[in-house]
Amino acid sequence: MQTRICILASSSKGNCTVIWNDKHALLIDCGVGIKYFKSALARLGVDIFTIRGVLITHLHRDHVNPVLGKALKRHGIPLYCHADAQLLLERMHHKSMNGSTLSFDGTQFVIDCFAVDTFDVPHDCGGGCRGFKISWEHSGLHSLALATDLAEARQHLIPHFCNLDTLILESNHDTDMLWNDRIPWILKKRIAESHLSNEQCGDFLKQVLLQSQRAPKSIMLAHISQDRNTQELALHSARFACEAVQADSNVVISHQREKSQVICID
Repeated sequence: MQTRICILASSSKGNCTVIWNDKHALLIDCGVGIKYFKSALARLGVDIFTIRGVLITHLHRDHVNPVLGKALKRHGIPLYCHADAQLLLERMHHKSMNGSTLSFDGTQFVIDCFAVDTFDVPHDCGGGCRGFKISWEHSGLHSLALATDLAEARQHLIPHFCNLDTLILESNHDTDMLWNDRIPWILKKRIAESHLSNEQCGDFLKQVLLQSQRAPKSIMLAHISQDRNTQELALHSARFACEAVQADSNVVISHQREKSQVICID
């Protein structure tokens, strides 16, 4: 049974990724509008009634749209939040989120055919920020890992990304474009301290690839800034990292309001 992965949207204006097979689907974040969400699922042929849950990385609005969260609640689709974030989420959105969230801690949990491991990601958000490693069985063990909104790519994160089929990693900004932008200095500082640059993403990928026994089939670049980056620059940094260690991985970009290439894993 083939498993597919698609980033429906990834930017400071909204984030949502879907992983699905013929029977079940799983979302990571729900930070997009309802109309776009339903349209994107329809174009992919994903039935909303197959969605078994939403994994929430953190509580910033571009990752949790309360209006979409409320709509998912009406379909009986729970939001999985770390225990530190669950009460804060329900407090932030009052009754609209009550009864729709389930908490996780640092231990593995299972949602239908998907086994989910979590890890802490450094980011400036109340309730903390998490990355996910998701695994499933079909003609062998398959897995992917996702982390966006990274303040820095710390060494302890590397093992979570080694020897997987697919990596989804932030490549937010080009350093020169960021510091030459006309936005206030304090905002430049926050972006630099809260998100990975293309160079940082490339360096982290290189370390992951060097410590892996096999290269990932696909690397998906997420959270690419529309104003302080270009797709070409992000692709160049990731591909340069792959070439440096002779890794033949397919590098895919995400978009602000357009679905990415669909990654298929048999």
